[in-house]
Amino acid sequence: MNLYSLLLLSLLCLMNIAKNVDNKVDNSRHLIDLSPNTIHKSLSKRDTNQQDSIATDIDKSSSIFNTYLRDIPLLYENLSDVDNEVVLFSIPDYDIHKLNYKIWQYPRVIDPDMTPIEKEVLIRENIIDFINDYVVNLKNDVNVKRGNDLKNVLVWLENNNNFEMPLTLVNENGKNLEISKKMLKNGKSQLIMANGHEIMAVDLIYNGYSNGVIFVIKGCFDKKIWN
Repeated sequence: MNLYSLLLLSLLCLMNIAKNVDNKVDNSRHLIDLSPNTIHKSLSKRDTNQQDSIATDIDKSSSIFNTYLRDIPLLYENLSDVDNEVVLFSIPDYDIHKLNYKIWQYPRVIDPDMTPIEKEVLIRENIIDFINDYVVNLKNDVNVKRGNDLKNVLVWLENNNNFEMPLTLVNENGKNLEISKKMLKNGKSQLIMANGHEIMAVDLIYNGYSNGVIFVIKGCFDKKIWN
């Protein structure tokens, strides 16, 4: 093999490595599934499967949010544990793509002078940070102290007489997430989510599992503001 062939082969290898790294960090390469298979039922007809964990639905989905969930071993283990207690606010691909930045760009800033490995570590930390904002482990110390176990959260969700009583949960990033309920004029209910900077109102719809509940929310908080 002559020198030119060696140089060409080296260049192709470098391009392939760069492509592989880029695929790992650019979430726009994920396919957008606007019609997920999971059916989210209304609050008044909550269907709790006592046999399945939250990970049952996570495994069926190829959405960006669920793909990242599966890529975080400790978090995925919590979602798989039927003895755990989790409240998960899942974000559709459409709302992630509407952001004016990639979720792996914040809160840690990527310096152009970083090595590829340093960038990969930082990018992964940013992704984990984003996902953890929407995961509440009801068995962490603060939630336990506040009496926010799964049973009490379900009672609060299904109580039609506590619309003026907000519930403050602590997410996996240790931040407060206040949720409350609002009755609309048409008789439907909304879940109001507040993080101290922004407020989101979503349909009061969720799926129940042996180890928690999943809400599918439309939209997400601005990461740059929350941090």
